[in-house]
Amino acid sequence: MERWFVPHVYPYEVRFLSAINVRARFSLAEVLAVALLVGGVAAILRALWRSGNRVRRLWRGLLTLLSAAGYVAFAFSLLWGLTYRRAPMARRLGMATGGTAAELASAARWLATEAARLAPPGEADRPTTLPYPPEALHARIEEAFAQTPEMGEHVRAPLGPAKPVFLSGVLSRLGLSGIYIPFTGEPNYNRLLPDAELVFAIAHEKAHQRGIGPENEANFAAFLALRASPDPYLRYCGYLSAAGYALRALRRVDPDAHAEFRRILAGRPAADFGAFYRFWQRYRGPVQRVSNRVNDAYLRANRVPGGVQSYDAVTDLLVGYHRTRL
Repeated sequence: MERWFVPHVYPYEVRFLSAINVRARFSLAEVLAVALLVGGVAAILRALWRSGNRVRRLWRGLLTLLSAAGYVAFAFSLLWGLTYRRAPMARRLGMATGGTAAELASAARWLATEAARLAPPGEADRPTTLPYPPEALHARIEEAFAQTPEMGEHVRAPLGPAKPVFLSGVLSRLGLSGIYIPFTGEPNYNRLLPDAELVFAIAHEKAHQRGIGPENEANFAAFLALRASPDPYLRYCGYLSAAGYALRALRRVDPDAHAEFRRILAGRPAADFGAFYRFWQRYRGPVQRVSNRVNDAYLRANRVPGGVQSYDAVTDLLVGYHRTRL
């Protein structure tokens, strides 16, 4: 993986796809998904309405569908699935992970303090807003990844932009802030997200675009890229989201320290956290729970330890980074 696929194959794949998708301002993957759904339903209805042996036609259609699914799975493995077989990022970076409760508290204090320091001025009870048009965000995040070459891995050239999903209400109900589609090489994001969460979500999907598969590693790559950005709002969003992960882990092992660091984040960071919480509470329901189980099954099928819990495993990388690099 590290000697052949990542340096010599994957960069050409994603750059070729980027050269195609950059020409469209909308998500090609979303259009393709809707077209396949409509086409599949139409094919089923046509088979049922035609005269003759409907059972035989449906059976043939099922076999065709299974055959197509096999080709799709094979293409998925070549385009993206292999990234899950890479050596762990901590090993690639020569960095330790995890630590004691005291080291977790130290890392959480660092992240919370930096987020509070970088918080944009304004009314303390109002969430922050993106200080420029969303279209400008892509170039700034690309610039951020250029400042962290170890996170860009072997993909040096600028890649296609992240695309807003028109049906973002569906993503919200599924509990998804974004999704990377390897067939089109597009990072797609939920355009309804609160602004501070939107920045981190796009950086996360851009990390996937660079060949970083596991969710905890994509979160860590997003944090390091945003931290290296010359843009103060991007740095704020990076520290804010990372602090959220660290504080959730700290609440389980040291509730008193968790409460202290929450006080550090009083003001606009707390307002942003409140906006995150209210947004996802609005869409919480059975559809989101089913989506969570499907995503968990997908990650476990690709041998990602912990399934959906791997998102929070970024805390181990943050603690290890704080202890060994700072």
